[in-house]
Amino acid sequence: VEEQLNGVVIDLVELDAFAASPPASMYEMVSLLSGAAWVCISGSAACSPDSANVPLTASGFRIIHAQQNATRMSGFIVRVVKHFGGRLIDAGILRLFAKSVSSFEDVV
Repeated sequence: VEEQLNGVVIDLVELDAFAASPPASMYEMVSLLSGAAWVCISGSAACSPDSANVPLTASGFRIIHAQQNATRMSGFIVRVVKHFGGRLIDAGILRLFAKSVSSFEDVV
């Protein structure tokens, strides 16, 4: 998915289920993945959720990270910080962090 379609898998459990019975052709695979809610391929519905609405989990992180949007990632990070009782002190550092963060573990 990542190498051939330049997409990002949001839910690894769904990927495992999909891989258990793969489609017969690349065309069918692209067609199925383009409509899947568990993979973000440019322009797919899975790429559009807002950071205010995704769960504060690794899956939610992957959804926002796949969008490659620092503003949305910043919103997600602020939600995580507030969830743990913290508060934003430096918006500039937040923006830099949002551009470089690569895993949910980095946030929590």
